[in-house]
Amino acid sequence: MYLLHSIRKRTALCLLLSYIKAHFFSTPYSVFPFLLKAKEKEVQEMALESLEEHEVAKNALQAFMDCDPKSDVFKAKISVLNELNNHHIKEEEKDALKSLVQLCDKECLDDLMKKYEAAEEKAKKKKK
Repeated sequence: MYLLHSIRKRTALCLLLSYIKAHFFSTPYSVFPFLLKAKEKEVQEMALESLEEHEVAKNALQAFMDCDPKSDVFKAKISVLNELNNHHIKEEEKDALKSLVQLCDKECLDDLMKKYEAAEEKAKKKKK
């Protein structure tokens, strides 16, 4: 029973990490190029800050993925990754998505979503 629980937990973790990885690798190629072209300096600065957050989170994700689950720092790494991710989601929901809704019409949003989904699929297929 323990083995089955362990396998399910590991499978769920791998799935979660693949979605986080896909997000960190896809948003910079879809949403942020659009926001960087905005006329508003505040929107451009927010986009640059978010891109930097993506880089930090990608590095933390890679360090976590390279870490031995039996090591002393494994739990600390997942905790930091979780904090980075939660902070990033709040910022993106508050600032980036709000800016997109203000700057885009439905056609523009649909186009950005298609670009995001294409970049996300490409990221999911990438190894490490």
